[in-house]
Amino acid sequence: MANFKEQFGLAYRGAPKAEAAVRSGDPSLPQGLGEAVIAYGGKVIAALNSDPNKTLRLFDIARRVPMRVDTLLPVIRLLTTEGYIEKTSEDSLGDDTFRLTDFGRKLATM
Repeated sequence: MANFKEQFGLAYRGAPKAEAAVRSGDPSLPQGLGEAVIAYGGKVIAALNSDPNKTLRLFDIARRVPMRVDTLLPVIRLLTTEGYIEKTSEDSLGDDTFRLTDFGRKLATM
């Protein structure tokens, strides 16, 4: 399984910190986050990259991926922490807006 993560995870594209945290079993990370990032991180980045402004609201990302928001949030947090995406505005109901960063655009075109 580690070979699968190395081959298809985000680390080979320049996210050593995220992959190291996932591999180390960091107890601060929710259970299954590593698998969710591998499965959905690329889909989130692709969804943002497909938008002309490289910007989408959280619920729109969830519809495009498709996945539940409670599963999507930890993936979004990790992608934000690692600099692939950034939050551009907050919504009172949680439908925040996210934009692909230059780093995330490079990842999307690899």
